[in-house]
Amino acid sequence: MADEYWLYSAAEVTREQVLALLAAAFDAEYTDFGLGRGESLAVTAWIVDDPEEVESGQDAGIAEPKVGALLRLRSVDTVETADRETREIINAVLALLRAYPADAVLQLDTATVLRHADGQVVLNSDWPGWAQIPTLSAVVADHPARPLD
Repeated sequence: MADEYWLYSAAEVTREQVLALLAAAFDAEYTDFGLGRGESLAVTAWIVDDPEEVESGQDAGIAEPKVGALLRLRSVDTVETADRETREIINAVLALLRAYPADAVLQLDTATVLRHADGQVVLNSDWPGWAQIPTLSAVVADHPARPLD
């Protein structure tokens, strides 16, 4: 089973800019659909122009989503690998938010992981990953946390 991280952002950015930043962050290769790294990670991005995508972004808490990205962590062999890949996904998203600051939300499936609003990243204190994944301790130390759902 794959974990799907969905990012919706109000940033004025192109699909190519998103993919270029994420390609560098993940050391990933370009594919027909976006990016890939080995068997564990697949990434795609799109400009939000479909009314259904706008609605999905709005449901996630972004009033005017302009870009979306799906970061799919496919089946991995160990818990340690899954934890490392999750940390890399979170760090890549934070790098994207620093490069293109705008209202944004990152969700794991439909659970909010973090939100960027008013120039600040806030972690969802109710997301269990913050406590369960030891490699995320630096992220937790650097950002405020509160319930977001």
